[in-house]
Formats: sequence, C-alpha cells, structure tokens
Amino acid sequence: MSHRLRTFLELVRLPNLFTAPPDVIAGACAGGAILDGMPAGRWLAVGALCLASMHLYAGGVALNDVMDAERDEADRPDRPIPSQRISRASALRVSILLLTAGAAVALAVSARTGIVALGLIGAMVAYNSLKARWFAPALMGLCRALNMALGMALGSREAGVEMLWPAACLGLYVAGVTVFARRETRAGFEWTRIVGLSVVVASMVAYLQIWVEFSPQASWLSAALAGIWTFTCGFGLCAVGSRPARAQEAVVVFILGIVLLDAWLAAVLTGPASGAIALAFAIPFILLARGFRPT
Repeated sequence: MSHRLRTFLELVRLPNLFTAPPDVIAGACAGGAILDGMPAGRWLAVGALCLASMHLYAGGVALNDVMDAERDEADRPDRPIPSQRISRASALRVSILLLTAGAAVALAVSARTGIVALGLIGAMVAYNSLKARWFAPALMGLCRALNMALGMALGSREAGVEMLWPAACLGLYVAGVTVFARRETRAGFEWTRIVGLSVVVASMVAYLQIWVEFSPQASWLSAALAGIWTFTCGFGLCAVGSRPARAQEAVVVFILGIVLLDAWLAAVLTGPASGAIALAFAIPFILLARGFRPT
C-alpha cells in the first residue's frame, strides 16, 4: 500500500466507514422502504444511499481532523495532519470533495434523500464548530440520527413516532459514546465516562421499547439485544477508571455496537434477512480495525 493511500485511509478512519451503511439499512426498514418482495430497483436505491452515507461519513471525519489539528498535536500526534503526512488545507479539500460527492449521490436518488444529506452535512459542520460546548455530543447524536434518516426518506411512511423513535434511540446511543470518548486519552478516573455510559444504558432501555412495539413475540431478538447490552456496557464499565488504551478499546466496542444495534433493529422491523445484511458490515470493521485506528 502506498504511503499516500494509507494516509488518506487513516484520515477518513477506514474501519468506521462500514458502520454508516447499517444506519441507512435500519432506517430504510423503519421507513417502509425495505419489504418482502422488494423490487431490485429499490435495492439499488438503498445501495446508492449506503454509498452516499460512506462518503458523507468520510468527509465528516476528515473535517473533524481539520478542526482538531491543534489538539491532536498533543493528544494524537500520529494522526495524518499533526504527523505532517497531509497538510490541513489538503485534508479540508478532501473533506469538501467527499461531502459534495455524498450529497450528489443522495440527491440523485431522490429530492428527499438529498435534503436529508444536506441537513446531515449541516449537523456535521455544527458539531465540528461547536464541539467544545457542553451540548456537542447531542449534535454528534443528531448526525447519526440523520444518517439513519437517509434510509427513512427512501420509504413512503409518514414521519411519526414509529419512524422517529429508532433514530432518536440511535442518536442517544451515539451521544453517550461521544461523552464517554471525550477524555479517552486521559489516564485515571473520569466522570465523563460514567455519564457517557449512563446515556448508553438509557439508549438501550429506549431500544427495548421498539422491540416491545414491533416484535414482542420474538424472544430470540430480546436475547440478542440483551447480549449487545451486556457486551457493550460491560466493556465500557471496565474501562471507566482504566488507562487510556482500555478506554479507547471500549470506544471501539461501542462503535461496533452501532452496527449490532442497526442489525437488531432491521431484524425486528422486517425480518432476519435485512438484519443479516446490516450485520455483515461488522466483518470489514473488525478486520480493518486491526490495521487502522477507528478512534
């Protein structure tokens, strides 16, 4: 692999890109876009939105590195910009190009999905501009909720509680992970990790409401959610007072939890086939996380 290509892949956090499409798939299930016997053309639209989502995510994390360049010099000197493998201006150009490409693909699918993509870009810019504020984690949660809304916009259902609740659950979960990760490079006990983990637990309770509403008879789905809950929250609890490396490992587990929860949600709403498709994105994340840092 060339030096330039690896720098680019590190800039966009390659493993994390595969956590974006499951949001879209779960959102398409919630919006009624993924149904049994769905025509091939609709699957192509879902695939196009997954591609748009990956471009938008890549552009957003590149923008994050641009905005965090000074702080990364102290906390993450091995990142592409502080290590001077790419200039801040070049990273900004990469971000703009990726965000533009993602918005263009979403707009090509439909006007509704294009509007959601533009809203997602606005939320990304807001988060990166205001990340020092106390409410910044909520903005990050909004970014993930809007990523799920890309898939929802492809469906024909009216926006209601049955659609907004899954996006709200995902947003709450990601907000908690963001709080937990805010001081992941600090050693010793951090109250922010307790707060973040508490928000993650609250999101899991909210997810249970989806299961009760849509699939109370599928006990194996409740068992799956309980397993995800125990795995992610248990690992996070072990990392509350640990060294930074353990906290960063917990964040990686939380990120993987996004894919698992999306897959669980897709299975609850439309059946195991769509859940399995969403879950398949966990494979490249796990494999690539060994060679590229997700955090």
